[in-house]
Amino acid sequence: MKNVPHNSMLQWQSDARFLRLGQRGRLARGQGLGLLDPCTLPLWLVLASQACLYFEVLSSSAQLGLLLREGETNFLSSAVNTLLLCVLAANFLQRFWKTTNLQRAYLAVLGLAFAYNAFISFSPQAACWAFAKYLVPVLALFHGYIYRDRLPQLLRAFLVLVLANDAFQCVNYAFYLTGNTTLYYQVEGNVIRAGGLCGAVGFGAMNLFAAILADRLLKNTKLAFLLFAFALSAITLKVWAIVLVYVLARIAHNRRYQVGLLCIVALVGVPAAIALGTSGLSAISDEMLTRATERIDAYVVHQESARNESYRVMWESLTGGNLFGEGLGYFGGPASIRYDSPAYWDYDFQWHDTGLLVTTDTYYPHLFVEMGLLGGLWYLAMFFLPWFASRHRSVSPHRRRAYLWLVGILFWDSVASFAIQDITYAFSSTVFLYGLAATNVPAEVTGLRAQVWPSVTRWNRSPMHRRWQKGCAE
Repeated sequence: MKNVPHNSMLQWQSDARFLRLGQRGRLARGQGLGLLDPCTLPLWLVLASQACLYFEVLSSSAQLGLLLREGETNFLSSAVNTLLLCVLAANFLQRFWKTTNLQRAYLAVLGLAFAYNAFISFSPQAACWAFAKYLVPVLALFHGYIYRDRLPQLLRAFLVLVLANDAFQCVNYAFYLTGNTTLYYQVEGNVIRAGGLCGAVGFGAMNLFAAILADRLLKNTKLAFLLFAFALSAITLKVWAIVLVYVLARIAHNRRYQVGLLCIVALVGVPAAIALGTSGLSAISDEMLTRATERIDAYVVHQESARNESYRVMWESLTGGNLFGEGLGYFGGPASIRYDSPAYWDYDFQWHDTGLLVTTDTYYPHLFVEMGLLGGLWYLAMFFLPWFASRHRSVSPHRRRAYLWLVGILFWDSVASFAIQDITYAFSSTVFLYGLAATNVPAEVTGLRAQVWPSVTRWNRSPMHRRWQKGCAE
């Protein structure tokens, strides 16, 4: 406790004060799920959008979240996403006067960059669509700023959203094992990828972000390991690499992770090995090894993929003097595909048998080609605004590490996906950044736990729970 800053010390020692504030009614807003609460309403809209997209794709037999053929539209999910953006924009404009001078200066320069690239765009419709996509993380970030003092409510709603996806995936597994083909399954060879309602990539990222927040803020190792297990079930190599690095880093300093890892191997690995048998395990391992080898061959050895082509286009564009951008909707994003951008002919882009993709599946080429070198760097600086805002304050190490993990994972995943502009990713990471950087809210171990799970905290403090613990000890 000697190295804990003064403000963090106060947060650690004032759990009883938080409970008294809750009795006075200041925390009464967060006792329920907050379905109509402006703070948590966007998270429920994200869940509704995922459900609409899932069942629309289920009815059209298209691949979930990845492929869009011409003529196929997701009307309900698009309508919910539009409502979500309208709610976020209205909420932001209503509270714009609460922003700081630094934020206003940043937004003014970013608005000029958007205006310039919208003006030179090859299509006004493509520019409007691309602009709406660029706004997603911006609005999510400032939504987190507006409600930075309500981090417990945001975190509770997010955990409910993630666990709802996990519960649906368990139902999906049960249907698959019983041979019921009513639901959608993303099966690759002998492996079924967990996708929940949002697809394998978004499912793995949501569980990964939730696990890190549960570990760093709630200090709930059991919940963190459960969420890590669901993240791994998405069978995404990027998520697997992040989980491996994170767990190895935590094992070196935390004995709970050593015990937890052994328990997971004993409770999950051993029964799975017995159920599948030697032939089943070898078939799955061969399938995964084959797919990993194919990706290494396509991305590294021969470099014959749309992703490699995207980075080639970005390099040619930037070395050609692209400082301020070539126009919104020009390259990489869904607007460029829908409105037939000339970029793919100008740069002789090769799809390599992936012509059904709705994007080039790489975010940074899309960003730097459309916004230019300076515009792209300025846009990415948005994710460090909370860090600069808290540089003179006493923020605990737990929050700083969680902040850096969320931003680092988001940037890493965007190397081979559109993670930064995805609504699921934005409300799994970006919306928490200002809350993690703030010091005027009680968000350390016991305080946050008391607000996120008030009923559990009351039970742990009750005389009945103490008698139960005493009986178990005897």
